[in-house]
Amino acid sequence: MNQTPFFFIRTNRKYERIELAELIYVECCRGYLKLVTDSRSWMVHASMANAEQLIPSERFCRIHRSYMVAIDRVQSFDKDHVTIRESGSLKKLPIGQDRYKNALLEKVSAIGEPPVRVVLKAMAVVG
Repeated sequence: MNQTPFFFIRTNRKYERIELAELIYVECCRGYLKLVTDSRSWMVHASMANAEQLIPSERFCRIHRSYMVAIDRVQSFDKDHVTIRESGSLKKLPIGQDRYKNALLEKVSAIGEPPVRVVLKAMAVVG
């Protein structure tokens, strides 16, 4: 039997199940986490460190000190923003420091023009 990964959050005096496959992004807002799916969002008293412990890093990527996104929801990204699909529309989220940009690049597969430094290394090895 194949079980969908999930976790529970406590909100409004009850525990609610969140399927990881439905989670789009997590936003940290002054000691609270906003957990967003296509159907709804929740605010819970927790830290981003708590979220990173519960949410598998192979499926999610921290892109900013205040944001984690589901990699399969990323539509595009550049040096400043990640565009995700949320409830049928597109939403831009900021990308933070270089460590977050590098983490995102490591987790996605890209075809096309690589950064110049990679091209130069490849040419040096081949030529």
